[in-house]
Amino acid sequence: VGLTLAVILAENGFNVTGFDKNKELVNKLKDKEIPFYEDGLENLVDAHVNNSLKPTYFADEILADIYIITVGTPILPDSKKPDTEYIKNAVKVIAYKLKLDDLVILRSTVPVGCTREIVIPILEQISGLKAGREFFVSYCPERTAEGRALTELRELPQIVGGVDHASRQLSIRFFNENTHTVIDVGSLESAEMCKLLDNTYRDAMFGYANQMATFAEKLGLNLKELVNKVNIGYDRNRIPLPSPGVGGPCLSKDPYILIDNFAKVGLECEVTSAARKINESAPKNIFDRCHVVLKSVGKNLLKEKIFIVGFAFKGNPVTSDLRDSTTLWFLDYLRKQKAENIWGYDPVVSQNDLENVGVKPCNIEDGFKSSSIVFIMNNHSSYTNLNINSLLETMNKPALFYDGWNMFSHQDVESISGIHYLAVGGGLKL
Repeated sequence: VGLTLAVILAENGFNVTGFDKNKELVNKLKDKEIPFYEDGLENLVDAHVNNSLKPTYFADEILADIYIITVGTPILPDSKKPDTEYIKNAVKVIAYKLKLDDLVILRSTVPVGCTREIVIPILEQISGLKAGREFFVSYCPERTAEGRALTELRELPQIVGGVDHASRQLSIRFFNENTHTVIDVGSLESAEMCKLLDNTYRDAMFGYANQMATFAEKLGLNLKELVNKVNIGYDRNRIPLPSPGVGGPCLSKDPYILIDNFAKVGLECEVTSAARKINESAPKNIFDRCHVVLKSVGKNLLKEKIFIVGFAFKGNPVTSDLRDSTTLWFLDYLRKQKAENIWGYDPVVSQNDLENVGVKPCNIEDGFKSSSIVFIMNNHSSYTNLNINSLLETMNKPALFYDGWNMFSHQDVESISGIHYLAVGGGLKL
C-alpha cells in the first residue's frame, strides 16, 4: 500500500520520503530491488527511487507537510481482535515531527472510531497541537487490489473523511492530483465504515458462493456452470464463482475488525461471522473430498507425491503475495495430517519463498510427473496454456486432479484413463 502510493505520488511530481523500520527492505529499495511483484512497479521504482522518492529507516530524515500512514492492522491470533500497535507506533513517529498546518492521513483498515479515539489523542498529546485547528487529520482508505494497484490509484474513486471541513478539503485537493474522483463522506467514522463495507461485503459474497459450492458437491452439480448461466443478462445478480477459500491480507482480516466493532456496541455480526467460517473451512473440505477419492482407488493421500500449483493468495490479477494465502492454510492442514512428499510451483513466487514454506520447488512438468494428486490452488492465467492432457498422462495413475478454480474442462480431464476430477462446486458426487 505504501510503496505503490509513494511511486504514484513521485510520478505526479511530489517529493516523497518513504519511512519503514525494516532496514533490509529500505536498503533493497535504495538498490531499486522491488520487494514483491506488482505490474508496472519496477519501472516506477527505477525512475523515482533515490530521486523524488527517498526510502529511509532514520526518523531524523523525515521532514514533511503531509504524513500518510499505511501500516497494517493485523488480527491477534488468539482473540481475533485487531492489533493497533503498528498504527500507534507510526503515529508516535509523526507526532514528534508534527508542525503547524500539517496534514495527517490514515489509510490503514481500522476499527470504526480508531482515527478519533487512538490516532488524534496521540498526535495532540505529543505535539501539543490541536487537531482541526493547528493541524489537519483525515481518514482516506486505500481501495486498490494487488496486481492492479498502480492503475487503480489513478482510476478508482478516493473516499475522504476528516476531523473537520478543512481537513477534508485539503485531502480532496491532494488526492485529486492522482485520481479523477474524490468522494467526501464527511466524518472520520463514515470513511472508516466505508472501508469495512468494501471488504466485508466481498468476503460475505464469496462466502455465499462457497456455501453453495458445498451443496452442489453433495448433489453432483457443477456450480460454476450454474452461476455463469444465472448471471447471463440478469444484472441484479452478480454471483461470484466459488474458490478454494478466501485469503489474502485484507479479506481474511477485515471481517474480524468489523466483528469486534459490532461486539463493542452490543451487536452480533452474524452474516460476516458465518461467511468467515465458511471461507476458512475450505482447506479441510478440500482435503476430506480428495482423501475419499484416493482412498476409493486404493491410495492414501498422505503417502503419495502431492503437487500444489499456485501459492500466491490469488493468481489474477497477478501478485507474489503469500500473506494469508489459502494455499498456505491448506499446506498447514496437510502437514498436520502428516503429509510429507509435497512439491510446489507458482509462476511468480520465487523458489526461495517456496522452500521457505516447506515444499520442494519444481517446474510444472516435474511436478505432474509421478504425482498421485495435483491441486490447482490459484487462478493464474498461464495455467490455461498448459498442455493439460499430456501432463495428466505423466501422473501416477489412478490419480486425482483437483481444479480449485474450475479452470479446466472436467470432460477433458476425465477423458484421460485413470484420472479423476474434483473442483470447488463440481466433480465427482461423493
